[in-house]
Amino acid sequence: MTDRRDNRPSGEKRSSFRQRRHRRDGVLSGNRKRCTLRGYLWGLILLLSVLTTTAAFGQAKQDLPPGDWELLKQGSNHIYYEPQDKPVAEEMAAWFGTHLRDFADKLGLRMPERVRIFIAPNEGRFRYLTRGLPEWTGGVVYPRSRVMVLQSPSMTGSAGQFKTTALHEAVHLLTELDGASHLPKWLSEGLAMYLSGETMFKNRRALGRAVVAGNTYTLDEIDGVLQLGPEQARVAYLQSIDMVEYIVENWGWNAVAHLVHGYREGMPPDSMFVNITGRDMFDVEANWHQHLRSEYKWWNLFKLVNLDMILWGGASLFVMILGAYTIIRRRIELHSGGEEDEAETLDLHLWDNEVPGDEWYVEVDDDWKP
Repeated sequence: MTDRRDNRPSGEKRSSFRQRRHRRDGVLSGNRKRCTLRGYLWGLILLLSVLTTTAAFGQAKQDLPPGDWELLKQGSNHIYYEPQDKPVAEEMAAWFGTHLRDFADKLGLRMPERVRIFIAPNEGRFRYLTRGLPEWTGGVVYPRSRVMVLQSPSMTGSAGQFKTTALHEAVHLLTELDGASHLPKWLSEGLAMYLSGETMFKNRRALGRAVVAGNTYTLDEIDGVLQLGPEQARVAYLQSIDMVEYIVENWGWNAVAHLVHGYREGMPPDSMFVNITGRDMFDVEANWHQHLRSEYKWWNLFKLVNLDMILWGGASLFVMILGAYTIIRRRIELHSGGEEDEAETLDLHLWDNEVPGDEWYVEVDDDWKP
């Protein structure tokens, strides 16, 4: 066993003890300072975290437009609505996610993590949420923010149109989300109309009139659709869905899906069209325009005339014919009346000559005016 007792003189022991205590006090003091500083840092971090969360919450509340908004969550879809549109929101929650997944499967695209959908209850709220867009806008989606804005059925008067518009914007959300490049407008809009089954574009009279008049657009010109007026935009949209249908009819649905992926990846259009259709883009577009001209020939023009135009034109023509007939008849009556007056005058003269001294008695017409 080893003797651990300190055999040093007592003076040295006291000096050594003071040195150790001094070092201990220094270490403890340093530890206390570090602990205090660490506490300050953690407190500051906690305070900043609280302030940041509060600011973010306040900003989120501030981002919502004025109104009594309520929230309905269905999976990753967050539907914002006002109380009067609660049945609309509940019905939408039942079908929106299913259709969105179906579109994603058809196109081979991933589902978005979260979608915020705002159902605008009136025109003012809708314009506030879509400010800067054309007045003919019926719905809009902001893919990067995953925000969709729709008009309430109370505005459009059609629950079917509300659903169609929502599905249309859902296709835009899928095709534009996380892509390296954007789809051209003709493919983006044509595909959205094709998958959503928009009935308003089954009436192709506007497209037929444009084809006959030579007022159609090239695919590049359709990219400026947001700068067009309502009627021109309608023609551009109709051309877009017609082009998508043309590709499906000639090369199948997979050709459209491959075009979507190619454009999203930023592939050159010409080489992409050659790989998918066997022809470059110029040839495909030229053949499609020829298809339009053959489909809407001049002898089909009577099918494309607007019914309102026929009714108003027919009514105007009827009024003109009736007016002309009335004027001609009046002139004939006046002319015939003059001859009768002259004949009666001659007869009167003859009568006077035959019966001298006979008098005439006339009754004055109170309504007559010279």
